[in-house]
Amino acid sequence: MDNGLEFISHALHEWAGEDDTIQAFIPPGQPWHNRFVESSSNRIRDELLEDNSIENLEHAHTLVAHWSRRCNNFHPHSSLGYLNPRQYAEQWREENTVNP
Repeated sequence: MDNGLEFISHALHEWAGEDDTIQAFIPPGQPWHNRFVESSSNRIRDELLEDNSIENLEHAHTLVAHWSRRCNNFHPHSSLGYLNPRQYAEQWREENTVNP
């Protein structure tokens, strides 16, 4: 779990404790412990949460679904050679599939 304010880590800690869920925390001020989560969290904050006013849970699900579809199918990522995740997966599959 991230310790950012938007993730309400104390509430999540209590909620997870109700079901004896194993929890892993990133130490505050040390985002390099999980750069992928930090990058994703920043992107979600910048592109989804700051640009939208979420009305209810159903609206949140819809916004996240649209954002995920755009991110995975249309948004190029520098870490993937400026391909989107779908293109990268297709390229990887082609390069790593063994033809009989």
